[in-house]
Amino acid sequence: MLGDIGNNPWDVAHPMIPALQNYGLIVAMFFCPARPSEFQEAQSWLQKNRKRSINNNDDLRYYYEQRWTFGFAIMQHSWWVPRSGKPGFRVMPSTTKVNTNSMTEGWPTRLEDPGTSVSPIITDTLYHDGFITNLSLAWGGHPTKKADSGFQIQGGEAESISRGYADGHADLARRAKIVWRHFGNWTSFY
Repeated sequence: MLGDIGNNPWDVAHPMIPALQNYGLIVAMFFCPARPSEFQEAQSWLQKNRKRSINNNDDLRYYYEQRWTFGFAIMQHSWWVPRSGKPGFRVMPSTTKVNTNSMTEGWPTRLEDPGTSVSPIITDTLYHDGFITNLSLAWGGHPTKKADSGFQIQGGEAESISRGYADGHADLARRAKIVWRHFGNWTSFY
């Protein structure tokens, strides 16, 4: 795929950022409008380190490559693809359920897979450090209160999240429908 990544759905290989930009994604699309403080933090960080704001895709790539020094980018969205759970956490070419709760269809790897309409491939990031399945403790999503994860995602007590699917549709999942889906070194929800 695009190289080694972290163990969480928001951890992506650095080349994924320009790859998405090649499909027309612009700076604003990388940040959730329900959590504007995350974009403000990115702007402040770049202003401090480069004496400029994030004005274009090159600035955004620099931010993602330099802000966190783990060897991969940390996005404000969760990219739901199977991860190996082994050192390097390579994206897997199957829907093996590594560190996930049960999913009948699994994550799709082709448009023909049964999971394309029921298992999202991208969502708002909604997480908590460690293994915690209590949604009310998670940060991100569409928050109802201010809260700081101490890392990158802001806001707490999510009322909903947005989800996008490989078949092209998107939906809004309300709190009652959101459950934990993955555990890397953080627990992720959708």
